[in-house]
Amino acid sequence: MGIDQVNSPGLGRLNGLHDKLSVQGCPAQSWTLVVFAGDNGISREHTSHYPPLQSGDLVLAHLDGSNPTVRLLERLNRREWLIDVGLYMDLNQPRLIDKRVSKGTRNFLCEDALDHSQVLSAMNAGQSAWDLINYHDFDIIGLGEIGIADTLCAAALGVAVLELPEAALVGQGSANRSVIDKKSEIIKRALEYRHPDPANVIDLLARFGGLEIAALTGFIVKANEKGIPIMLDGYVTSVAALLASQLNSDVIPYLIAPSLSAETGHAIILNRLGLEPLFDLSLNYGEGLASVIGLFLAEITMSFFH
Repeated sequence: MGIDQVNSPGLGRLNGLHDKLSVQGCPAQSWTLVVFAGDNGISREHTSHYPPLQSGDLVLAHLDGSNPTVRLLERLNRREWLIDVGLYMDLNQPRLIDKRVSKGTRNFLCEDALDHSQVLSAMNAGQSAWDLINYHDFDIIGLGEIGIADTLCAAALGVAVLELPEAALVGQGSANRSVIDKKSEIIKRALEYRHPDPANVIDLLARFGGLEIAALTGFIVKANEKGIPIMLDGYVTSVAALLASQLNSDVIPYLIAPSLSAETGHAIILNRLGLEPLFDLSLNYGEGLASVIGLFLAEITMSFFH
């Protein structure tokens, strides 16, 4: 009896991936990547390898094809949908989908990152992204994000939601380990005079941002309505998935975690979601790279069983 008829013990976690996709009726043969981009005011605190409010440069690397994620997509003959929900820079690029709510967020160390109306607008932008891609008949969709300091925003959200110590959820992001204490202190100070409701997703996103995380949350919320599995990326998309699950727990069966990142809190977030990563490459890259690898793995895995 071949592996097209029965699961093979030698395929390990791929058996679980196959079973999960089969339950959703997903052959994983038609897929794409959706990336939301924005800037975060907290980047002014210089906790990233990149200069503050310059996420537009990372977007340009996607648009000119020099980014590793895009190169992999080109090799696999797949498309990326790049959506601006809050970039500081005015790029005016025809392949960049304009859903910008504002030119970045405010510095959450000093004040709330967003107004509630901005959070709702960003979430609506995420939900409206389904309308852009619906007619392509994709059966699984990967997510990514671009936003300098958004791992700091994600860590702050994780700390507030799970009510855990900062050290449990703060990692180095795009910088080195020397920034971890600084990032923990930023979150601690922000929480000393800002008391978000851990059960109120809108309030949480208003306190800490970012616009790209709010858009991801809005997109993920509709996954079960659309009946399409979502391949997460790394820490930031996983935090967005946690927020989305608070709004609609029915999305959880549609979520797949490709990789365990090097971010300290990633395993904690995935455990809360009940997700086990497919692999562990210690990727800390973001921008959809782990998601694309996971999508390709899903595609070839489903072909093993047919």
